Amino acid sequence: MKKILLILLLTILFIPGSISANTPAPTGVSILEINGFQNIVNTGDRFYLVYYDLDLSTWCNTNVLANDDGCSDSPPFPKYPETQAGNLVLNFKDGSGNTKASSFIRRIGDSLGVVYIGAGNTIPFNDPNYQICLETISTGSKGWTMTPVCSSIIYRQASDNTLSANRNELRNYILANVYSIEQNANLQTGTLISNSGVITAEGQKITEVAFPGLFQIIDNLYSLSGVDVFDEFTPGSLSPLDNTIQSQTNQTSIPNDVNRASLEFLGIGGQAGMLAIIIIVGGLLSVTSYLVTGNSFVAWVGFMMLPMLSMWISVPTFSYIAVILIVLGIATGLWLVVRSPG
Repeated sequence: MKKILLILLLTILFIPGSISANTPAPTGVSILEINGFQNIVNTGDRFYLVYYDLDLSTWCNTNVLANDDGCSDSPPFPKYPETQAGNLVLNFKDGSGNTKASSFIRRIGDSLGVVYIGAGNTIPFNDPNYQICLETISTGSKGWTMTPVCSSIIYRQASDNTLSANRNELRNYILANVYSIEQNANLQTGTLISNSGVITAEGQKITEVAFPGLFQIIDNLYSLSGVDVFDEFTPGSLSPLDNTIQSQTNQTSIPNDVNRASLEFLGIGGQAGMLAIIIIVGGLLSVTSYLVTGNSFVAWVGFMMLPMLSMWISVPTFSYIAVILIVLGIATGLWLVVRSPG
């Protein structure tokens, strides 16, 4: 009898602790657009591009994120917008509600997801009964439950239905979605989509989260086509896009413009472009000062005024170029002293 009572007691104590209670997921879930394509990676495959939104006003909090920095801002501006993997999923379903394929998502706010089905599948194309649902996984670490949010699929297909033509069709819709994300996040123009109409290195990191390796499939989509710039998210650190957002808010518009102009016209980064500008202008100013005054010290001072300008533009930029400029300035001053008469 005592053994039976002991077993019952242990059951009461330990079984409830092993069961994770399910809790309602935050509200504010929407699928803005789903575009379906075929013949993208290989002939006969299916590629579904999902543009969804997990409203920051309800999803940006400590119950969702490991670190809610920025969630108290108005409007919310999270620094760490990824929740733990394995809690949110995109389910591709047939007309009977059977799940045929799935893809995990983890980012709150406006973002992209992809459900991909390889070649050799039996999924019909252009079937209006198929849909994609954004759902929670009740067995995930968060234990969320919610009513699935589903949306129909808009099918897109090039007229000749070849791999290259369908990839170009997909390219156009990816660009449109990334541009919408840039606008909805109130980012400076050119942050995610360059002036030449391709996705920047920062924008590429968003699409690589949705479908890693996309840069290897679609030509002329990225400003750095053929280069894998995606860094896997590490819990407790800023994601690639939010590193960009944070740096944008900490800078003036001048370094942003210089960076875009340098990448667009010179093919080099903003810091290298700024360094080249300062050296050229500083050299001209130094020569001009010497020709006007005939004094080597004045020429040296004229050259060294440029680092102070770079400090005003951006302290991080100055920290990179100050040492080089000082060395060049001193060398120029010494050279002018040696060359000066008497």
